[in-house]
Amino acid sequence: MLDYRLSATVSDQVWSSASAHAVLPQPNEDFFAEYGATSVAENTRRQYRRMRVRGRAIASRGSDQYGVFTNDVSPMGIGFFSPVQLLPKERIGLIFEEFELLQVEIRRCIRIAQQCYFCGGNFINGPMPPGAYHRFLKELIV
Repeated sequence: MLDYRLSATVSDQVWSSASAHAVLPQPNEDFFAEYGATSVAENTRRQYRRMRVRGRAIASRGSDQYGVFTNDVSPMGIGFFSPVQLLPKERIGLIFEEFELLQVEIRRCIRIAQQCYFCGGNFINGPMPPGAYHRFLKELIV
């Protein structure tokens, strides 16, 4: 799994129905060229290693839907770029074509540029069990 190219996606129709879309902080070619496991810092506090999952998803916030770009995932949570600021402790749903709705509680949201907020959140139901996480990653293999 560490060397696979993983991608999340939604159809063009679903993507275009979103009220706003995130803008990536780097050229699309550079962003989507990176794949595999992220590097691990020596003094990291992270419990799980993150896998790059580059693609499109829909963030559902009440009745609003936003087009987001996924960045990485671990059994604990997911990182993504949002077009709007999301507040810590806020709960949203992430919609992918490949997998069921994921409920996420926002942990951090940093403004990078206009319509580009780098957000991270934990899965509301807690860390994914190894079997579920493996199935999730398997569904995202390009």
